[in-house]
Amino acid sequence: MNASAAYNAIGARFGRLEKENRILAIIRSRSLSAILRAMPAGGTLLELGAGVGHEAVAVSERLGARVVAVEPAQSLAAAISGEAKGRSAALEVDVRDARTALASLAAQGRTFDGAWSSFALGYEAPLSELRPLLAAVLRPRAPLVLTLRNPWCLAEPWSIPLRASGRYRHKVGSARVPIRHYSVGAARAALSPAFALRSVQAVPAIVPPPRYGRAWNHLGRGAALIERADAALATRAPFRALGDHTLFLFERS
Repeated sequence: MNASAAYNAIGARFGRLEKENRILAIIRSRSLSAILRAMPAGGTLLELGAGVGHEAVAVSERLGARVVAVEPAQSLAAAISGEAKGRSAALEVDVRDARTALASLAAQGRTFDGAWSSFALGYEAPLSELRPLLAAVLRPRAPLVLTLRNPWCLAEPWSIPLRASGRYRHKVGSARVPIRHYSVGAARAALSPAFALRSVQAVPAIVPPPRYGRAWNHLGRGAALIERADAALATRAPFRALGDHTLFLFERS
C-alpha cells in the first residue's frame, strides 16, 4: 500500500491526532510557528502535502494570503474544504502528488511568494528531482520551509541504521510505507544551487518521536520539563541536526 492509499484509509481520524498525541501537538505547533514567521503576508503561497488543511487555513487567515493546498489523498483533500468552511481562508485545493502539481503549475506560468511542506515530502519524489520544479514556481528570495524526517535521531538511536540505509518504513495507519530521510547536508545538496539554506531546527530534539505519544502523555511533570529543554536545544548545535525531523528554512536564490 502506498502513502496516499494509506492516508485515505485513516482520513477520518487524521484531524484528531494532535489532540490524542501530545508530542505531535508540539511539533505541529512549532511547524506552524516557523511557517508563519517565514511566509510573507498578503501573498500567494503553496503547500505541498496539505493533509486536512490545518496549516493552510491558519496561514491563509493569519497572513491574509491565498494558499494553493496540494494533497494527493482524496479523503484528506476533501477534508480541506470542510476545514475551511465558514472561515475566512482563501484556498485552492489541488488533488495531485507534488511532482505532478508542480509541473502543471510551472507549465501554467504560475509563481508563488513562498511555499512549505510539513512532514510530507519524504513520501514524494526525491528533493533533487523536485528542485527544478520548485525553483520554477517560486519567485526570487521566496521562502521554502520543509520539515523532513532525519536519519540521525538522537532520541531513537536504534533506528539510525535503518533510517540512514533508506530501508526504514514509517507506520501510516495499518500500513508501513517507505519514507525518505534527509540529513542537513543531504537536504542542502539536493536543493542547491537553486535554494540557499537559512536556518535549521530539530522537531523535536530530545523529546521522542510522536509514536511514543501514548506513553509520553503519562509522564506528567517530567515530560513538561523535557519539553522545555527541547525547545531551548532545538535550534542549537549539535541538537538541531539530531531530531526525529528537521525543519529547514531555505530561500530561493
